[in-house]
Amino acid sequence: TYDGARTGNQNAPIDMLRSGVATSTTPFIVPYNAILVAISIATSANNTWTGSVLQNGATIASVSVTGAANGYNGNLNINLNAGDQIRLRMTANTGTVNNPSITAYFKKRI
Repeated sequence: TYDGARTGNQNAPIDMLRSGVATSTTPFIVPYNAILVAISIATSANNTWTGSVLQNGATIASVSVTGAANGYNGNLNINLNAGDQIRLRMTANTGTVNNPSITAYFKKRI
C-alpha cells in the first residue's frame, strides 16, 4: 500500500503529502512489476471530491465522492512497471475538502 494525506481544508488540485513532502516532489517509486488493484479515499467530513493515482504524471485511476466522507474502487487491474513514479492527487469538485487522504493498493505482478 501507498498512502498520502493533507491537513486542513483544501480547494485546489494538490498532491498528497508523504512524510511531509508532496508526492510531486518525491513520488513513490514502484520497486517491482506490480498491479494497482484498489484505491480508497477518505476525509474528516462529507465532501465532494476526486482522489487520483498518477503513473509517471498521467492519471490511471480515480475515485469520486459526492457529499460523502469516503469512497473506494476495488475493481482495478492496472499494470505498473518497476521504476514507475506514483503520485496521489486530490481535486475538490465543489467547495473545500477536509483533511483528505488517499490510499493505493498494489500486488506484485508475477
